[in-house]
Amino acid sequence: MYRVQLLRRALKDIAALPKDYARLVSQHIDRLAQDRDLRRQFAANGRALVEEEFSSALIGEKIVALYSKLLGDAPLRSTGSSG
Repeated sequence: MYRVQLLRRALKDIAALPKDYARLVSQHIDRLAQDRDLRRQFAANGRALVEEEFSSALIGEKIVALYSKLLGDAPLRSTGSSG
């Protein structure tokens, strides 16, 4: 059922796009293809975004928060051996 809901939402989102969306995307791709400095800036911005939003530390924090929520805020125990 989840896949059906996902597909319906995607179709609704696609229908909401402006009529000239494909042309606009094509123009931006052409601009990137022709402008080396813009491509470099685009790549640097993309990397910065990934580093900020998807760092291993941030993902770890989110996983711990999720487990904490799922376990009803029960304390998490380390599974590592203590020497």
